[in-house]
Amino acid sequence: MQQCNTVGWQEPEVEVSTNSRHRIPKPDDLDIMVLNIGGRRFKTTKGTLRNHPNSKLARLNKTCEEFDSVKDEYFFDRNSVLFECILDYYRYGFMHVSLDVCANKISEELDYWELASETIAGGCRQKYREMMHEYATYLVLKKEFEHDLNVDKPQSVEMSAVQNLRKKIWKFLDDIESSKPAMVW
Repeated sequence: MQQCNTVGWQEPEVEVSTNSRHRIPKPDDLDIMVLNIGGRRFKTTKGTLRNHPNSKLARLNKTCEEFDSVKDEYFFDRNSVLFECILDYYRYGFMHVSLDVCANKISEELDYWELASETIAGGCRQKYREMMHEYATYLVLKKEFEHDLNVDKPQSVEMSAVQNLRKKIWKFLDDIESSKPAMVW
């Protein structure tokens, strides 16, 4: 798993919106919390999760629907690999993300856990934003190609040939199993 390069660079203190140094400790801050994320168990303390009080994990309690009283853990059917990054944010105040994960998936996880994209560390955040821009471009192109393919009556035979070519190119780029060259691509 490729990580963003942060050698010689440190995240500025301002990135840490709320940290345990800035809040009043509670008596149960050292209680262990077990989080089952997609079948993988993570252990942390209540205090760690409270470091970012405006998030989903900070509000966990034993009355939440995610709490399994038999196993004494919280279960979330989410991506456990990405959750490592999420939990690091609670621990350290910033998050590094893998560059080989789809930016849209990262965005979905941030939304689910109620975290802003600014929680991603500086160098990784720039890559994340670039990937989100590429994904937005992909969606625009996809919409244009789908619109062109859904035109009922071509204006001419030549236009029909162009649409046919677009359809083949789209299938080649979008469906890796459409041909052997597409698999190589």
